[in-house]
Amino acid sequence: IQGSLRNLFKQLGGGLALLVASLEGGKFNEVALAELAAQSDTTATELADVLTRDFDVSFQQGHQLAAALVMHQQAREQALQAATPEDLAAIGGPQLAVNTLQDALSPQAFISRRNGFGGPARSSLKPQVMHAEHQLNVQLGSLQKHHQKLVDARERLRARKEAARSKV
Repeated sequence: IQGSLRNLFKQLGGGLALLVASLEGGKFNEVALAELAAQSDTTATELADVLTRDFDVSFQQGHQLAAALVMHQQAREQALQAATPEDLAAIGGPQLAVNTLQDALSPQAFISRRNGFGGPARSSLKPQVMHAEHQLNVQLGSLQKHHQKLVDARERLRARKEAARSKV
């Protein structure tokens, strides 16, 4: 089992190295990414959450309404973000204010609302990265101390071995 675990960790290390190489120094076209997100249905789940959280719609019904709105928009060859409160009402959903529906369907608003630990909001990323760097440095320091203890123990064993040989 140790050999299998060693191989697993080796593969994981290789995968992480590949990920780092792919992202390190990478430049992302934020405008193009925002345009792609605006044309996707990525915020359908957020709409379902808003309906459940703020409009007393059951979880299941919220997701059914979001799925129905996606299909409604696709049938009209329009992006989900172009949906209007009238579109939502036409499929049986509650009447929402224009800005409420737009906010629920906005990828940018979706991201900025997720500002807790682990969230993608810009306001939370810097503290998260700083925390991760601090933890990494603490763990690196601990690893270096343990490594030095092992090096010292190996040297003591070698010295004892040499001392035992010289007595023989």
